[in-house]
Amino acid sequence: KSSGIVIIYDHLTISNNLSLLSDSLIIAPGYRLELPGSANFGGQRVIVRSDAGGTASIGILGNNGLNLTGASNVTVERYIPANRAWRLLTAPLIGNSVNSIYDNWQNTGSGTGVTIFSPSGTGAAGNGIINGGISSSILTYNSPANAWDAITNTKTNLLFDVTKGSNKSYALFVPGPAGGPVSGTAQPTILKPTGTLQTGTVTFSGLTANQFHLIGNPYASPVKLNTVLNTVGDNTNNAVYVRDAKGTYMGMYKVWDPTLKWSVGGAPSGDNYGNDVIIQSGQAFFIRAS
Repeated sequence: KSSGIVIIYDHLTISNNLSLLSDSLIIAPGYRLELPGSANFGGQRVIVRSDAGGTASIGILGNNGLNLTGASNVTVERYIPANRAWRLLTAPLIGNSVNSIYDNWQNTGSGTGVTIFSPSGTGAAGNGIINGGISSSILTYNSPANAWDAITNTKTNLLFDVTKGSNKSYALFVPGPAGGPVSGTAQPTILKPTGTLQTGTVTFSGLTANQFHLIGNPYASPVKLNTVLNTVGDNTNNAVYVRDAKGTYMGMYKVWDPTLKWSVGGAPSGDNYGNDVIIQSGQAFFIRAS
């Protein structure tokens, strides 16, 4: 039981009960908390940190996640290095309030969040988007049309809702922190969405056959996606598509399939996982439903 600020600087497994009575639990960047026993966050503040050195995670949970309760005030950070590129991003959260793109990816305080711009931006008092650039810096994927649509209002477009599996994914061009310039040298920043931690089995349903679908990692933890596909049957026409932000042309797609592995375009830059497909916390990916 805790009634103060607890900071975890290690990979920690708590097999017995964990109860937060007040204040915060912070998992330091690069470290993992596993809770195979029962745990109650009690609605208290929990922060899963991310910085240039790594990203924290919440790993194995007891009873397929059902033993974790009260995880309704969790901030899952995602560090974005200084690199003007397109990224496929999501947040591993759900919730029915304070759940817009603006609340979670823009309005997170000085030096954090992300600058989102478009030629039709009307600012904080309007659609939440800075006026600038030649096109929108945030896009939603239109599966039937196989095309990208611009987001025209970040206050009314949600990052997630209350339904499990509702964490939405977007293509986001990141120039730097919220409130910063549209052009110029890129700056690092940290996304800090807050909501209810998504746990347990998550089903993405209603995927139309022979169409591409953008799926966001639903967990505050990396997922070894090829293990999932090999275990349950992929239903994805045997391919996974990820965005490599370090590739040319402000990022490029890399393709994995169970036969060729990463031989189509090579593994993502800096990938140390060999032939595995590791989808990071906050990362999204494409599949084509069969």
